[in-house]
Formats: sequence, C-alpha cells, structure tokens
Amino acid sequence: MSDENRWAREAYPDQYRQDVNQSIGFAGVDMDMFARGKVENMLDILREQSAPEVENATCLDIGCGIGAMHAML
Repeated sequence: MSDENRWAREAYPDQYRQDVNQSIGFAGVDMDMFARGKVENMLDILREQSAPEVENATCLDIGCGIGAMHAML
C-alpha cells in the first residue's frame, strides 16, 4: 500500500462524509439519502420477519463506516 493512502493510516479519515458525498455527487444526493433508504429497508425486513415491535428490536451494525444510520434507527 502506498503511504499516500490515508485509508491505510486512519480507521476513518476526518473527511469521511465529504469523501463519500464527493464520490456519489454525480447522483445529486448525499450519503444520508442512501442511509435513510437502508434504514427503511432494514425496518421492512424486521417487520416481515415477525418483529412487529420494531422499536424494541436489537441490531448489530458491523462495517458501517461512521455509523450514519444509527440516529435513524
């Protein structure tokens, strides 16, 4: 790996959100829009899997970047 690659040095660089938004900027939306969609899908799946009280469900979030979905859950 190159020493110039800050992802090799830092768990999550300070500009994570900015980097993601820049990489998806062509779509005209930001990472929060995608996070909201993921949350809605996850809640739908929980409801379909016999978890009618989704508000009390427990989830394990692994490999989630900076946790952009946490506040929405």
